[in-house]
Amino acid sequence: CVQAKLNFYNPYQNLLTRWFTAEYSLWFDLILPGLQQAKLAIPLGGTSNHFPTQILRALGGWDAFNVTEDCDLGLRLSRYQMETVVLNSTTYEEANSKFKNWIRQRSRWIKGYMQTYLINMRRPWRYLRPGRLREFASLQLVIGGKTAFLFLNPFLW
Repeated sequence: CVQAKLNFYNPYQNLLTRWFTAEYSLWFDLILPGLQQAKLAIPLGGTSNHFPTQILRALGGWDAFNVTEDCDLGLRLSRYQMETVVLNSTTYEEANSKFKNWIRQRSRWIKGYMQTYLINMRRPWRYLRPGRLREFASLQLVIGGKTAFLFLNPFLW
């Protein structure tokens, strides 16, 4: 799978779009390339991930009940030893500039990351095999930590 970086074309519209841009820059410019370098699961995100249709079919398709189905798919790609790379190319989209829309987006992300985390933690013993400890730690830090970060970040602004 190829994941392009995402960012916003309206970062200076207001304070909210600046914060959104800072958060996306951290995620797509630092965290995801770091996960790639460490050869860990890359939670796919947004509108710019590309893979052959047969791979999607082999993985059982999108999880229709998960609102961050892209993140879930990235973890499944890794679980089946399929590589994801972060492309050094950026797709630009519009940042939410209205508080109400921002709350909706953030709530969806929190719900989806929490759901993805809980789905993957239903059977934690599958990580307790030789060679899976790094994957388990990554799940805790990246998906569990991202959920906590999404909750806490607005208070840190």
